[in-house]
Amino acid sequence: DTFTRIFLVFGVFWMLAVPYIKYGVAKAQPGLPRLAVAAPLIVANLGAPLIFNTETETLSRTSVIFIFTWLLTFKVLGLCCNRGPLVGPWNYPQLAAIILFPMYPLIPGAHKKEDKKRGRLHDSAGTPMQLLGRWLGKIATLALVVSQLNAPLESRPLAFTYVLYAFGLYSFVGFLMDGPAAVMCHVLGLEIIPTFDQPWMSTSLSDFWGHRWNITTSSILRTLVYDIIVDGRVMAKPGSKTAKPSLTQKMLGFCATFFVSGVVHELILWMIQPDGKWGWKWTMFFTMQGPLMVVEYPIKRWALKRGWHLHPWISRAITVPAMFVMAHYFFFSAVMVDTDTAERVVVACRHNFEAVQGLLMAAQQNLVNLRA
Repeated sequence: DTFTRIFLVFGVFWMLAVPYIKYGVAKAQPGLPRLAVAAPLIVANLGAPLIFNTETETLSRTSVIFIFTWLLTFKVLGLCCNRGPLVGPWNYPQLAAIILFPMYPLIPGAHKKEDKKRGRLHDSAGTPMQLLGRWLGKIATLALVVSQLNAPLESRPLAFTYVLYAFGLYSFVGFLMDGPAAVMCHVLGLEIIPTFDQPWMSTSLSDFWGHRWNITTSSILRTLVYDIIVDGRVMAKPGSKTAKPSLTQKMLGFCATFFVSGVVHELILWMIQPDGKWGWKWTMFFTMQGPLMVVEYPIKRWALKRGWHLHPWISRAITVPAMFVMAHYFFFSAVMVDTDTAERVVVACRHNFEAVQGLLMAAQQNLVNLRA
């Protein structure tokens, strides 16, 4: 059944992928030799979701795609370039957790002043109890969203439906991240960077994508795409200083990062479609964020030099609706109109909540019977 295959995937990766990365990939010379050693693992990452049915196991397939096909593949590619979360002084259990779970560890020494401009890589997500609290909050939020989405689409404004789906996505991805992170932080003594940080409080596109939305994923993209461009070299050299990047390098870094993100998101959507049709809207949605940020950056600097400061709430009132307008045409339409992905995910979530509710009710009845 589904749970057996989930445990099979994690079990196989625990027994084979972790030692293969630690004693095989990491021991090879960085660059093409390391990439050649890592190639079988990357192929396995791409193939892992195929054991789940696209129609009946949507959540399981999507989760495995997110954790292994995307995040683990990018973590391994980062290691090949001497970059990213797998490059660090980790012991075996810590490395296993970083490999198997959707988290980005706080690199020891990342609190240094010179790291403050590297996104959120210097920030801690908090204590295990704080992560656990957020995890439970996101489960509750997801349950509320699913219950609201049970009503027919015509019974509520389209804008409210978009808000529900946005919070649903936020809660589902956060559910995958915060729960395992809380356990790993407590058991293994790891610190991780934040996963999300109130994205509805974003004051600009750069604030939304760089500091608030899915920070784990954006940080992995940053280390593998953006940093390579602004550093001017593929291979990172620990301890060496790089020249200050030019504005052109930064702008190219923005655009390339979002283009890669768009292609990967499109791949994910394609892999969970029963008909196997390749779209383009998610690629467009993410790709357009780069040029928009390129335009936003000099405008913000120009305004600041003249002492023009928008109140944060005015900035939020501009940024958040702008994101929803873009999502209307290029994000939500891809999963609500062009495909039935959104509906299938909601149905799968509802079935899971109903299954958990059934187990809890059965356990409660057993307790009553025992007391009787």
